[in-house]
Amino acid sequence: MQGTNVAVIEQIAESLRRVAGNEEYDAQGVRTLWHRGQMQSELLTWEHRDGRIVKQELSFLGLVVEYRDNAALRTGHVPELEAQSVGGGQAGHAVELDEQPNGQTLEHASHLLKSASTRDHCLQHLLGQVNDALTALGANEYTKVTSVKQFLDGESQTKPMRSVRPPQAKKPPTAQTASLGVPAAHSNPDRTSLVVTLVAVAIIAGLLGFGVWIML
Repeated sequence: MQGTNVAVIEQIAESLRRVAGNEEYDAQGVRTLWHRGQMQSELLTWEHRDGRIVKQELSFLGLVVEYRDNAALRTGHVPELEAQSVGGGQAGHAVELDEQPNGQTLEHASHLLKSASTRDHCLQHLLGQVNDALTALGANEYTKVTSVKQFLDGESQTKPMRSVRPPQAKKPPTAQTASLGVPAAHSNPDRTSLVVTLVAVAIIAGLLGFGVWIML
């Protein structure tokens, strides 16, 4: 890709946003999601009620990428005069489809989709299809894109967190051990009383012995 095209594509990618509109499902259980960016670039996505994407159309700078469920990815372009009249967007039925997928169009589309600052499951899905098509054309193997389901679940390009056992609550110390600064796990009231008694007997015995020595 030429430097100028890269800069323009990145500018479009930065501006691409999902547009709030009527996203209700029709009688066939399909709804339309619309993304739009600068220079009349846009992505239309037809999504089934079950979450399956049945069709997508990306148009930018007079180039078109079309995805249909269970069909090969197609590329096309808007003739120069038509592209000028609509500022690079798709103009009704003026799109001319290529006989074979155009590698350069796919490269531009891949760069645009992966550079989008607010990539959601719609852009993620088409990016995966474009990268797979580029690899099939014999280009350098493009990055495998995380599945849309994982992307929706918030698991795209993140490692699962290790399971950590929550710390067990410690038993509060008794009033006696708390005042002495002794951990509750090591406190023993009976043993403490015995030690105190033995110390007292030893002191008394010592005093008695001292008194007898004086009398002698």
